[in-house]
Amino acid sequence: SRLHPLADAREVEEILQGLASREDGPFVVHLLREPGKRERRWAQLFGGEVQLPEENPELRPSAENKTPSADRLQQLENEIAGLRQELGELKAQFETFKNG
Repeated sequence: SRLHPLADAREVEEILQGLASREDGPFVVHLLREPGKRERRWAQLFGGEVQLPEENPELRPSAENKTPSADRLQQLENEIAGLRQELGELKAQFETFKNG
């Protein structure tokens, strides 16, 4: 918007879409949205093909991080069972204290 005042982000998007769909060839290309970024980025094509950034495997969620192991799951279930039992005992103690 330094050379031409633009009303809003929608107007910018329309202009970029027009530059990407020119009959004589695109001037810009829409890049994939990067993890942690709010919007997808654009790249100009005046200097030739765009070198796309390599995917960073550290930013990609791994299957290991998505699902807990069976051991970890069992440990958490045992901990929850113990906490429920302890809560039941505390409730009983509180009722005894309250009533008496």
